[in-house]
Amino acid sequence: MSGGRPPEKLLAENFTRLDKAAEKSNRYFWKCDHCDTPAGARIEGRDQRPIKHLTVCTKVTDEIRKAAHLHLVAKGNVPLQPSSSLLPEMTTSGAAAASTSAEPRKKRKGAGTLEGYVDYAMTPVQKADADLKFFRFVVHSNSAFRIAHNPYLLAWVQSIRPTYEIPSRYVLSNRLLLSESSRVHLEEVERLKKRKMLTLLLDGWEDALRRSLYGSLAAGVGEYPVVLGLNDLTGSRGSADKCLETITDC
Repeated sequence: MSGGRPPEKLLAENFTRLDKAAEKSNRYFWKCDHCDTPAGARIEGRDQRPIKHLTVCTKVTDEIRKAAHLHLVAKGNVPLQPSSSLLPEMTTSGAAAASTSAEPRKKRKGAGTLEGYVDYAMTPVQKADADLKFFRFVVHSNSAFRIAHNPYLLAWVQSIRPTYEIPSRYVLSNRLLLSESSRVHLEEVERLKKRKMLTLLLDGWEDALRRSLYGSLAAGVGEYPVVLGLNDLTGSRGSADKCLETITDC
């Protein structure tokens, strides 16, 4: 391999580098070393696509799949929380606590008045925390990612914190989405290890693009169900073996 930055360890250990992409971004195509499927035969090395493939590749080990999820979580600066609830806690966050602890406890006489008017730049930790909370709001409110470019929202954010720039639609739909998805996956895996007597459910439907989609989840009495996966089985509809394979791969 010559030219460009050296590939990351997880990428180099699980993929074979192919030819260079026909562009000036110095990116390459990669082939999965574990599977022979069309999805893994030629993956462009952008937007963490090869690593994302490892999270769904049925031929990799659980250790590699977990490492891929942890890689995506780290790329999005998303903290892993060993909590059974994904709802925000009504307590001061670590980023907020860090900002308040850095402020002076006492104000000197005749000083400190200007602090009420100065908008200090956010630290990287505070920025990452704010971006993640904004992403969760967008998802929880079922809003489109393009809301990040809404002029009224931007004007409101500017009136609250002029130095803060909300993440773009691209950042929301790529880096933060992949990171948060992997974080939720890892936490749900830990939750499932502690639960018993679960019922596996599989349901299918056709979307507006006429794709055959199947969703699977694990449900228990008195517990919130855990979504195991959403798979596109277009071309395999009506196949009991494919449905069984879908649940098994989850």
